[in-house]
Amino acid sequence: MKILSNKKIFILILILLIISSLSLIGWTAENNNYQNFNLSKIIKLTLKVNSQIKIARQKLKVTEANLAKSKANKLPKVNFESSYTEVGETESKVTNKDTYQAGLNGSYPLYTGNKLSKRINIRDNEVKKANLNLDNKKNEVIFKVTTDYYRLLKAKKLVNLTKKALTQVEAHLQVANSRYEAGAVLITDVLKTKVRKTKVQKDLINAKNKVEIIKSQLKNSIGLSQVKSISIKGGLKQTNYSLSLEECLEEAFINRADLKQFQLNLVNYQTKLEIAKASDSPELMLVGNYKWTGGEMLPEDNNWDLTLNLQLPLYDGGQTKAVIKEAEANLKQMKEIKWQLKEGIALEVKSSYLDKESAAKMVEVTFKSIQEAKENLRVERLRYKEGSATSTEVIDAEISLTTAKTNYLEAKYNYQMAVARLIKAMGSYDRRGQYEKKL
Repeated sequence: MKILSNKKIFILILILLIISSLSLIGWTAENNNYQNFNLSKIIKLTLKVNSQIKIARQKLKVTEANLAKSKANKLPKVNFESSYTEVGETESKVTNKDTYQAGLNGSYPLYTGNKLSKRINIRDNEVKKANLNLDNKKNEVIFKVTTDYYRLLKAKKLVNLTKKALTQVEAHLQVANSRYEAGAVLITDVLKTKVRKTKVQKDLINAKNKVEIIKSQLKNSIGLSQVKSISIKGGLKQTNYSLSLEECLEEAFINRADLKQFQLNLVNYQTKLEIAKASDSPELMLVGNYKWTGGEMLPEDNNWDLTLNLQLPLYDGGQTKAVIKEAEANLKQMKEIKWQLKEGIALEVKSSYLDKESAAKMVEVTFKSIQEAKENLRVERLRYKEGSATSTEVIDAEISLTTAKTNYLEAKYNYQMAVARLIKAMGSYDRRGQYEKKL
């Protein structure tokens, strides 16, 4: 039986080890499977794992708990009390050696000048503000992730451009070597091309390094800093944005979480002013007690009482008046700040919109320059083979083409970032897909 028991224990341990290994494999696969993510998947993942968003959710729970506490202040309070007393040996024959008591006491606010209800309203608005804070945090985090996503796309495409530039230089170096061996050009043509090749090789190393740096920044923005690898897919497409500036402004004033938060702050300050004005109102409390007493030599005794407790503030040294003045001043201040906030939002939207319009035009201009640079390079290569152009002229033409392609890439990136800033300015991260359908 003992041997059988040991075998069972061994089998059980083996099964547990297998299950643990499978779980670990599954966990590892799940936490390293971040390949070929487009922007939509990255945003969904960010909303799930980002620590800043998680913190905002916990702050929301705190405000919900505070609201529950405020609501509890309007409800009756009931307490139970009990005691037992045992007296030691004494000469008195009438001393009660054992005494026990039990009782209930409770209170209920009948009238507080509506202050409790108004405090509940404030707490309720704090919950709404926490929800809006969560939305605002999502908007900020998604903008940061979107920025890093497009930066990574641009960096990867810059690597490809640099590789093509290196291929061009190597092809020209072969031509230069052939012409030098044929005695058609001087050795300086070959040396200049080699210098250019070294420069492009350095650029390629730097471009690849930048890709890895931005990858790390993207993982950190998402909330995946511990993940070893992540890859993305997508392009820097330029499309037409159909919303007018007026429509963008209207969306911003409807959707901006910070503007909604400010409006709730304004309501809360108004409510605090009303509470301050009600500070000299009477308060009426209902208090009740029920007590039961008994002992070894005492008869059982039950008694109860019910009390109406009225409290009327008569003089507080001017404190209430000062509180009212403070609340009124805060309210006026908030109304002025609201105007400034709306002006700031309008400026942010307008700037982002104009940046987007400018970037769209720049995409068109830089695309045309690529065609011109390609034709220029074709002509210079042909002239070089015919002996009517120098190696320097060919290299300059290659540099011009690479620069034109880089400018075009930068223009497409700037356009996408202008669109992202505009969506952020409108406070509409959750409607991004709807807006992009209009792009």
